[in-house]
Amino acid sequence: IGVLTAITSNNKIVQDDFLLFPNPSNNAIQIKYTGSINEESFIVKIIDISGQIILQTMFDELQSQLIDVHYFPTGMYFLQVDAKDFHLTKKFQVIH
Repeated sequence: IGVLTAITSNNKIVQDDFLLFPNPSNNAIQIKYTGSINEESFIVKIIDISGQIILQTMFDELQSQLIDVHYFPTGMYFLQVDAKDFHLTKKFQVIH
């Protein structure tokens, strides 16, 4: 379920450096990037299976961020992270 579906970068972001857990989740997900990124901000979107944006926020860093998903209906979602030099999408599941 934690499949990386797309990643492009000028900074050579490594798939294993980006973590999303727990997956599946019923309360909150944590996103964590353990590599180094020279970006000033990150736009994070959570998109449901129909393509609707459920949540959109901006972070100054991705070293460790917690996102509350307890109010999301059970289902599959995509976490999309965009910055100036990269874009990535990970799939996750919410189960109640």
